Amino acid sequence: MRVRLITVLVLLPAILLFLETPVAQTAGPPEVEWERTFGGSGGDEGYAVRQTSDGGYILVGETRSFGTLLGEADVWLIKTDSQGNQQWARTFGGPGFDDGRAVQQVMDGGYILVGVTQSFGAGGYDVWLIKTDSQGNQQWAKTFGGPDGEWGCSVQQIPGGGYALVWSSIYNRRSAIWLVATDAQGNQLWAKTFGEGGATPDYGRCLQLTSDGGYIVLGTMGFNDFYLAKLKPGSPPPPATGTIRINATLDGRSWSGLLSYRISGPQSRDGTAVTETLRKMPTGTYTLTYQSGGPSGASLTSITPLPTQTLAAGGTITFTLNFVTPAPTTGSVQVNAALDGWPWEG
Repeated sequence: MRVRLITVLVLLPAILLFLETPVAQTAGPPEVEWERTFGGSGGDEGYAVRQTSDGGYILVGETRSFGTLLGEADVWLIKTDSQGNQQWARTFGGPGFDDGRAVQQVMDGGYILVGVTQSFGAGGYDVWLIKTDSQGNQQWAKTFGGPDGEWGCSVQQIPGGGYALVWSSIYNRRSAIWLVATDAQGNQLWAKTFGEGGATPDYGRCLQLTSDGGYIVLGTMGFNDFYLAKLKPGSPPPPATGTIRINATLDGRSWSGLLSYRISGPQSRDGTAVTETLRKMPTGTYTLTYQSGGPSGASLTSITPLPTQTLAAGGTITFTLNFVTPAPTTGSVQVNAALDGWPWEG
């Protein structure tokens, strides 16, 4: 009997503690904070949304209400504030079917979006990669694909400023999943395919960068199966480079000779002569500073078009140092004579 009493006395504090401890209630579904609709008289569909750095949202999809040709779908890009109120909208497209499937805000504050176009490219449906500025204005666009069908589904900015995208392709009734990397201007660097040559449909759906620097790709292989592929970190893509040219003028005409200047930027260099062409310079913003020298007796008046310029991948920027010869500071004295009001020499 004593043993049983001790057992009850020992367990009682634990039971009381359990009864007094508040139990977390199962959380219910959150309340709707706000709702918004966007569209017109045609068919409009949204496919992807991301939060932006200012707390708002960027949406991409397709519209048949607005754009280049009513009745055909165009890519529709919409920016909202944090409450879902539209701040601006942009459409991209041509006479065919075009839509956007994925969007991301990138390091420069602009946006990268990927989808499909029937209006541009090699024929049929092609992958369409579009880069915009922070206001949605197109800066460049690239198409990828052959004569049959390709659909862009996912895009991510990668280290170095380039982009990785996943798409699905059909060629000669055979499908494949593609993973492609581009440079910062959308030029293809490399490509990897999965399921190539299969007679059953294979579709790439989603892409993410992994913490080890690789890629994870999700899609559908065959009619019924998920397909998940992890890619190891690869060697980094070749650095994006361009060409810098330094010229000089004297009184508006080309001039070549010795002087001293400095280029500051992703790669800084000192120069002692013009004209000069610097190749394979890393992309980025460069500033040209004149130090000394130049045409004898002349002075530098300007650097055109601007002393600070941005070099894009594969591009060329030109700095021109403009020198002017000062007006002469000496003249001549002429002495004449007259006789009865007429010129006289003697």
